Amino acid sequence: MKLQPNEIIRIWRRRMGLTQAALGMRLQCSQMTVSRLERGVAPKSDEEKERIEAVLGVKIWSGEDEIHE
Repeated sequence: MKLQPNEIIRIWRRRMGLTQAALGMRLQCSQMTVSRLERGVAPKSDEEKERIEAVLGVKIWSGEDEIHE
């Protein structure tokens, strides 16, 4: 089973010992935005996706358009 982006964000935030507010500060967004991301609301731009991946240190969306057989 493949984890969804929102699940990956939540798991890695917790592994890093961060609150939603602390992750928001690192991402330069609000705690509410982090909450939305963790509930499955997609980032608004590729730049936001890249920033989230950079802060968490994990690839989340790369390769999502690839077809797996």
